[in-house]
Amino acid sequence: MSARPLEKADVLEALKLLRKQATPRTHPVYLDFIDYLRKLMPNSRTAVVAVVKDWIKAKQEPEFSEALAIARSLKLKEFETQLAPRQIKLGSAGMDYLRSYLLDARPLSRGLARLPLEKGEVFTWLPAALNPEQVDFHHGALGLSTVDSNKMLTIFVCNYLRKHTGSIALFEHQVASSGDAWLASERAPYLVHGSDVYFYRTSGDAAPDMVIKTIKTSIDWRSVGALTSRDGSLPAFEPRQQIDDPALERLAERTDHICIGAYDAEGFVVWSKRRTANSPRVMS
Repeated sequence: MSARPLEKADVLEALKLLRKQATPRTHPVYLDFIDYLRKLMPNSRTAVVAVVKDWIKAKQEPEFSEALAIARSLKLKEFETQLAPRQIKLGSAGMDYLRSYLLDARPLSRGLARLPLEKGEVFTWLPAALNPEQVDFHHGALGLSTVDSNKMLTIFVCNYLRKHTGSIALFEHQVASSGDAWLASERAPYLVHGSDVYFYRTSGDAAPDMVIKTIKTSIDWRSVGALTSRDGSLPAFEPRQQIDDPALERLAERTDHICIGAYDAEGFVVWSKRRTANSPRVMS
């Protein structure tokens, strides 16, 4: 005989006890919540959904963020709308975060820092339920999905490459060195500048599976990427070729979009040179 389904009050009492017993500094309590609630499924699903719904509606921390993490981990279809990524335009905080990434002495970042960044706009993708003003660019956010973030950036990059002949998506790898053994078997194309490694994709190889592989390989929380294009002075790239400072700085000058890692490698911030007709609302 199956156990009696729990009521919402029973679930809340159990979660209260788990929180009391937890040691958050070494183990986030929401992981205990997820383990416990998963064991209640599907028998007490109605009660679990009711608790998550109440916590999201109340928007009180830490329960709000914990509820988003629970909903995503348990794949509760009732909350697909709240978890779906949306494009959010960022204000001055987003611009400051972008500029902080372009202080690197590498030639691509150096060239990007010279662009009239203030004439563009900065945006990100976050779950619809999240208020970007309450999410630190340097930290992850419960409910934020690396899978969704990678998918959104992949779509963005693929659309750019397909629409612009001669376009290039170029990513500075922050830790790879040209002598690293793992690069010998790496199939994604890359360029070499001294010991620095730049992964890339072009308008000729913009298939989503190839683009997302490049993104996963090259982007981390300190990565910088540029969506740009070659002019007549730059020949087509060959994988693993050497690239010099002037070529990288020229590509930086022609950049339309900058992509940087954010939210503890769980998301991205993007700068666009051209303002879009349907720009999302500003979150300062």
